[in-house]
Amino acid sequence: MRIPWTLLVAAGCYRPAPVPGTPCSDTGACPDPLVCDRGTCEPMSLAPDGGAACACAGATLSCPGVDTACPAACLDAPAPHCAAIAPSNGVDRGRVADVSAPIALEGAITIDTSTGAITGGFTRAAGTGVIAGIEYLQQGALGVFVFHALDVRGTVTLAGTRPAVFLVGTTVAVGGTIDGSAHIGAARATPGPGGGAGAALPAMAGGCGAGGRAASAAPYSDAGGGGGGGGDAGGKGGASGTAAGGGGGPACLAMTLEPLVGGSGGGGGGPGASTTPASGGGGGGALQITALEQIAISGAIDLGGAGGEAGPGSGTNAGGGGGGGSGGALLLEAPSVSIAAAAVLAANGGGGGGAGDGSQAGTPGEDGKRGTAVAQGGAPAVTQASAGGAGGASTTPARAALDSSAGNYNAGGGGGAVGRIVIRSLGPADARGVVSPPPGLLPLRVE
Repeated sequence: MRIPWTLLVAAGCYRPAPVPGTPCSDTGACPDPLVCDRGTCEPMSLAPDGGAACACAGATLSCPGVDTACPAACLDAPAPHCAAIAPSNGVDRGRVADVSAPIALEGAITIDTSTGAITGGFTRAAGTGVIAGIEYLQQGALGVFVFHALDVRGTVTLAGTRPAVFLVGTTVAVGGTIDGSAHIGAARATPGPGGGAGAALPAMAGGCGAGGRAASAAPYSDAGGGGGGGGDAGGKGGASGTAAGGGGGPACLAMTLEPLVGGSGGGGGGPGASTTPASGGGGGGALQITALEQIAISGAIDLGGAGGEAGPGSGTNAGGGGGGGSGGALLLEAPSVSIAAAAVLAANGGGGGGAGDGSQAGTPGEDGKRGTAVAQGGAPAVTQASAGGAGGASTTPARAALDSSAGNYNAGGGGGAVGRIVIRSLGPADARGVVSPPPGLLPLRVE
């Protein structure tokens, strides 16, 4: 026989009461009068041997003797019940029953999406399973972190190669910063988690909409690499004489962000005589945050692409600039999603690198910015060569680099495109902050 909930409270064993629809592993995880039925806490009347019928009244589940406000929705079929979120990308919401401690991330923290390791102000050893109150698992290409409740107060840097998923059983608060952008403490070609790498000739860039490689024409004409594509197309690299610029990568991120992948890398610039031609910028990373109750953001989430490398100087035969990497992918889903006026969500593209000339290098493109301003393309070494194209931001598309003004001068790389931001919630999301690019607003999926 189960111990009455009131006696547990009196004995000092109180824990927050799950509501109907909360994932559970057994009936002991649910307070009276709820039972664990097919993986979620439900009223006894909904269990296979239940008695009296319940009914939905808006978002309230009304059963004999008790009315419950459902955090997501109340559904009538197959029997009246508090619905639970059906997370995107096939993530198993039942995993939230594996963890119970709220987690606060303060200070400087790095989360490795490939191993599950967390270092800095909070530590978690690498490995799957529940460690330090956080579960980590690998689902296909995804690195999934499971929290009971999550409060980001410091600066969280996302590292590794897998797109990141934060699955949270209750609420998420982001008052600090989550940074999954490209080029964090590494080469410009380095992508964020789940993004495509930039490339130097003769390699191809990575990602679903990789920027194209530039061409070279003897003896001095070197074109620019194409910008990576993401939520939009990347900018074309500039041409130099008969040498064609790399094509801008195509738009490739799904409108629903299923599958969850990051931005694409920019293509490499023409090498000239250099043995280290300019590489394109890496694409921004991918992050999905799924909370079963609420997401509130007052800080920043940045998934920007990196600027392309500058065309190198090499004696009398310099090189063209690399293309910018595209912005990455951000998916937020919860019954309630709020973005405060001071908050910033950004998945902007990087600028293309400027062309070199003679022994003088150009300048690299700017990384995707945390806001609505575009990342500028790098300046050329001389005015006859061309600058890199600006990256995409907000509703502004990525820019192509101009062709060089004469056949024996080099060209810059194209700008990287914006990524994609999607918000799924019940009713309109409260989005007062800066969101670049503007979000796609979709209904929350419940079952």
